Amino acid sequence: MNKLQMTVNEVMADMRQNGMPMSPGKFNLMVDSGFFPFVKILRVSAGGRRTQVIFRRDYEAWRDEQLGVNV
Repeated sequence: MNKLQMTVNEVMADMRQNGMPMSPGKFNLMVDSGFFPFVKILRVSAGGRRTQVIFRRDYEAWRDEQLGVNV
């Protein structure tokens, strides 16, 4: 059974596996710019640390559409 949520590291690993180079810094910049609709930011601390959630179904739908992945 698949987990309902994914970590940032799981998402980045899947992106790399599907041909989209991704680093933590680049991921954060793209989240901040609104490029990844599958990332829901719950809160940002005073120090800038994010609490976020990534639902597997939302990510996989985005991946399939944007990266042309056929699972």
